[in-house]
Amino acid sequence: MSEIKETEVLESAQAFFEKNQKVVLGLASTILIVFVAYIAFFHWYVPKQEVEAQNQMFKAVSYFENDNYEQALNGDGNFPGLLAIGNKYKFTKAANLSHYYAGISYLNTGKFQEAIDQLKKFSSDDKVLSTIALGSIGDAYFELKNAAEGISYYKKAAANEPNEFTTPIYLLRLALAQQNNGDKEGAISSLNRLKEEFPLTQEGRNAEKYLARLGQ
Repeated sequence: MSEIKETEVLESAQAFFEKNQKVVLGLASTILIVFVAYIAFFHWYVPKQEVEAQNQMFKAVSYFENDNYEQALNGDGNFPGLLAIGNKYKFTKAANLSHYYAGISYLNTGKFQEAIDQLKKFSSDDKVLSTIALGSIGDAYFELKNAAEGISYYKKAAANEPNEFTTPIYLLRLALAQQNNGDKEGAISSLNRLKEEFPLTQEGRNAEKYLARLGQ
């Protein structure tokens, strides 16, 4: 019986293939083309773009480090700026980093919504850069008089990869923002965390002073 069933299955499969041969071969060809394109894109095109983007980034970052934010953003005629690099090399690590530099550049030139837009495109496993990006979005929201969003991003910055360098900075900004926004209990909670977890930092040492002003 089993041999008869196997024969029937094979015959049915053969009949199906003969009837739908063009469709089956077409589908197989499409899958192969997509697979080859995927391999070529991520194993040849993107690495080539990465090298180009890194080379282009060098001059833009140099302008950024010298506080020449307009040239960092828009280039100098010989080298493209951060905005062009972010657009042209979208799938590269350099493009991702360009969003960080562009966001900070916009923040320093008073273009706060543009700073937010750029920094939200940036992502990183680096605990310092990722925290500064979140905190800088908070700074930009406060400049735009959006206290709720500013406080939200200060909270994210203070909770992101806690460390002795950035966390105390954004905990203090969070506490002061909460106080100014009428959230006394939230401010006290943030200051207590600052005092208890980061007592050796400048911000941690100042926490006691701010707590005293709040009657604590």
